[in-house]
Amino acid sequence: MERYLLQPTKSVHIHVSHQRKKGVSTPLFMNNDEIPSVQRAIHLGVIRTDSMLNNQKANVDEKI
Repeated sequence: MERYLLQPTKSVHIHVSHQRKKGVSTPLFMNNDEIPSVQRAIHLGVIRTDSMLNNQKANVDEKI
């Protein structure tokens, strides 16, 4: 609808779980290429991680 051009080489997947246990994430694909699963990525200058607590710690450490 918005006609965004997604870049498979720049895209990553962060499996976010609301449970304390780490679950197994299902692989995601874009244009028949698997999107890498990571625990940390930067989006618009903000560090995103797989949990809210890690988000807060990573961003505070980065700002200090």
